[in-house]
Amino acid sequence: MLPLTDLGADELIADSGVEELLDAQCRARLAELVRRLAAIVDAAPDVQELVCDPVIVRPDAADVVEVRVVV
Repeated sequence: MLPLTDLGADELIADSGVEELLDAQCRARLAELVRRLAAIVDAAPDVQELVCDPVIVRPDAADVVEVRVVV
């Protein structure tokens, strides 16, 4: 799965079921967040689990409110 491509990020969002709830700008912001989180995990192989809950997506940003990392 890693490294995650742009297409891979789009597929994850489509498979999650939230795609139909988001407009194009929000999907783009969420995809950017997914790619950045994947890059962090790719750079830190000790990370076993990364939970972001909740994630708030707006046309201008995607914000993670709380993160839990298991190493």
